[in-house]
Amino acid sequence: MSGEAKSVSWQDISAALASDEALLTLGCGDFDVRRAFFPPTCDFYLRVYIPDEYDNDYPERRGDFDVTCAPELAVELAELAASASELSVVGRDAKDFFDCRYGG
Repeated sequence: MSGEAKSVSWQDISAALASDEALLTLGCGDFDVRRAFFPPTCDFYLRVYIPDEYDNDYPERRGDFDVTCAPELAVELAELAASASELSVVGRDAKDFFDCRYGG
């Protein structure tokens, strides 16, 4: 699967959170490379990092994700993530998040 952003539906994202096995399919197999997803309407932009099983920084295969979306959708995403696993979801302003992560 390519590392380029891919248009998907909200139902596709929900299905990927349905189980640990489904979530692992979101990984791309490259170190510290995130896969990006967005719907045709561009209502959200989701980036996901699922480490490879041999990644020593994440021996339990715990990755991370970030999403840019409307506040209402952020609440729905946080509820969905909490019901699917023991994720800790933190909301941040998009510009603040970008400024903290961007190295250029």
